Amino acid sequence: MQNTSLDVASLAKELVLFTSRPNTVQRACFYCRHFQENVFQSIRKIVSLPISKTDDEWFFSRVDFDLLTTQQADEFYQSDFLTEYKARHERGMISWMKVCSDVHDAFANDRIKSSDRVRALKAYFTYPTEKDSYMYFALAVWSFDRMVVPVYTEALQSYFGDSFASAWEMITSQTELTEEQQMRLDLADLKQKHGEAISREILAAFQNQYRYLGIYAPEEYGFTIEMMEKMYMELNIEKTREIKTHIEHAQETFKKLLSTITDEKIRVMIEQLNYNVYFRTIRSERWSFGFAQITLMYDRLILDLNFTRDEIGNLTNEEIVAYFENGMVPPKRTERPALFFENGVPMILNEQQAQELKKIFSSTETVTELKGSVAFKGIVIGKAKVITSVNDLEKVENGDILISQFTRPEYLSAMQRAVAFVTNDGGITCHAAIIARELKKPCIVGTKIATKIFHDGDLVEVNADTGIVKLIEKAT
Repeated sequence: MQNTSLDVASLAKELVLFTSRPNTVQRACFYCRHFQENVFQSIRKIVSLPISKTDDEWFFSRVDFDLLTTQQADEFYQSDFLTEYKARHERGMISWMKVCSDVHDAFANDRIKSSDRVRALKAYFTYPTEKDSYMYFALAVWSFDRMVVPVYTEALQSYFGDSFASAWEMITSQTELTEEQQMRLDLADLKQKHGEAISREILAAFQNQYRYLGIYAPEEYGFTIEMMEKMYMELNIEKTREIKTHIEHAQETFKKLLSTITDEKIRVMIEQLNYNVYFRTIRSERWSFGFAQITLMYDRLILDLNFTRDEIGNLTNEEIVAYFENGMVPPKRTERPALFFENGVPMILNEQQAQELKKIFSSTETVTELKGSVAFKGIVIGKAKVITSVNDLEKVENGDILISQFTRPEYLSAMQRAVAFVTNDGGITCHAAIIARELKKPCIVGTKIATKIFHDGDLVEVNADTGIVKLIEKAT
């Protein structure tokens, strides 16, 4: 659907940049539904604007976004909210897995009626409903990082005084294993048992168990057997097993810290901060597990339409439903279009509209310094390597500074080579922050536009004591 009469200039005045990250139409449709069909304030206008082959900038209506984050943040200030927080997580997992497994079952058997497939698809594409509060609430991690963390940080600085730095390290240390870390531990056990001579059959079974951790957009396949083989060969057993030791130590020190807290309000802040370090990652991993259940539907589209997986990712939900319901063949888009979502309805912007928006928002060319949130302290200087997809990971060499929209499990080998990480997205609870603390490397997150400002080869200073990323010398 297109609207040639859209007043782009007026629309732009209402918008504020939310983040920049890899995107597909399917991914945009999934997330934007959660922002617009919301038990909190709906973000009524959203623009997803391609800025590179893989990346989009997301712009939200400013007034709605401010109100949404305020409403979500207010819940955290309730003293008994952590119990409800965890309960929503558990309830949400049930409803999310049910809607995804129904799509899997509908496409796992050729004898399933077409009408049953369409019914399962429509349920998935219209998820969540109002009763599925977890999926609305899971987006509150952004509100937590944006609104709540600064308030809690100030309160904890006042409470701990000179010992704040050491207390903060204990509070924000990860005290529960993520599924990605468990995968690495299991892979270490596998390598200990089979060594370099592991059979492809055994590794394929492992890859099938954990492929979902490589899924970011709904249509993606996830970890391939080739990716798993590379991960297996590069894995260091001893260093990997240190993850568990690190977690166990963090659990012990966190419990000791809590036992010293006599102020109940401070205790609530500490428990919420610590849980969110785990929750932000596990919620993404559970979404990815759900996406893995619907791979069969996307595989069917690829087979029927002779589309690539990327081209399938550029279809809207309405186009997919129309194909399975009425046999209406969708358009083949080799490039990702700009999208405008208004009150839950997606619209594809034409080239003129997209270019006009890009011109309005392209005011960052002279920026040479950015500020973000410190995830792990330290100061380093190195050459920037900008990562926009897994295909870029090999260019990261020892001593480079990895700059990306955010990080994912498959980025780990590159993160081990890099001396610091800088991301557009995230807060103290994101994947990059967790890995930075694990590897003890300087990390600044939430810069919004680092991948747009810095380029491969730029000499960059990362001051993760102050949260400043600065261009020292542009690449020749």
